[in-house]
Amino acid sequence: GAVSLLLRQLGKGRDLDNLPIGDWLVPLYGRRVWDKVLRALFLMKFGDEHADQLPALYLWARLGRDSNTAKRGYLRGGLKRLVDAVETRLEALGGTVLKNAAVERLTQQGMVVDLTLSDGTRIEADWAVSTLPLPTLRSATAGTELEDRVPAPDVPYQGVVNVLFFLKRPLDNYYWAPVIDSGTEFDGIVEMTELVETEHYDGLHAAYALKYGGRDTALFAEPDATIAARWTEQLLALYGELGLTAEDIVEARVFRAPFVEPIYPLGYEAIKPPIEIPGLRVMLASSAQVYPNITCWNSSVELAYEVSGRLMRRIAEDEAQPIPAAEVAALA
Repeated sequence: GAVSLLLRQLGKGRDLDNLPIGDWLVPLYGRRVWDKVLRALFLMKFGDEHADQLPALYLWARLGRDSNTAKRGYLRGGLKRLVDAVETRLEALGGTVLKNAAVERLTQQGMVVDLTLSDGTRIEADWAVSTLPLPTLRSATAGTELEDRVPAPDVPYQGVVNVLFFLKRPLDNYYWAPVIDSGTEFDGIVEMTELVETEHYDGLHAAYALKYGGRDTALFAEPDATIAARWTEQLLALYGELGLTAEDIVEARVFRAPFVEPIYPLGYEAIKPPIEIPGLRVMLASSAQVYPNITCWNSSVELAYEVSGRLMRRIAEDEAQPIPAAEVAALA
């Protein structure tokens, strides 16, 4: 406990971005605590291949965040309500929002950004902000003028599979609990109704089980019904001693997210993509750029403010540029 309180100070002045997290924590906590507790948590999130080799900076940057205390709230309707409000506001301002429209190709011709969507639609723009995960960005720029100009380091991503359970009763009255060595496939449980009222869910309790893994794992390819049935049995076994029964489970829904967070390699600060790229009219704003901060809505909003501010300044610079004489003559 004392070491945990001192970690923030113990990391100051050290090159934690190039120090494996295991090499930092084992001397501080001892091998037993690392193997039994700490490594198990990183193993849960990032898998056996990466659990020991994450940059120590990944943990150190979170320590200040977790020690901050303040009174906060939860948005009624969840974050979807926020996204819907942004969409409504954009359309009210004259913007067009395209949904379920994947970008398959991204390039730049002169001063024009050229986008091709999955349905073949082409869009030309003065500027573009890419929020694509790095693997998708590499795919979209492959074979174009941007392929060698847009920095998109080849880092793996963790995805997640969630099963959301609607229940007639709470589980154990904890918001978040890791599930380690308990005979379950999932690694954690989040009880949303420990944070928000059951009225958000028509009087039911809501808890979701989660499992991190790559989008190429077998779990990602399984049918929803198969995952839901298996995890329901595991949930009942896990909480059986607390009286949970099959009758308490009203519904189970499966969700997948393929690009939750990059698995950062040592020295990632040196290869982290910049927001602006000299000579290009494409800016980058993805979860790969919030490091070493945690991947969350707060970090995303902070990045969005930074990117939008830069974009507005660049647009203002464009508008302040004099029109070339050749263009003036053409207009005349």
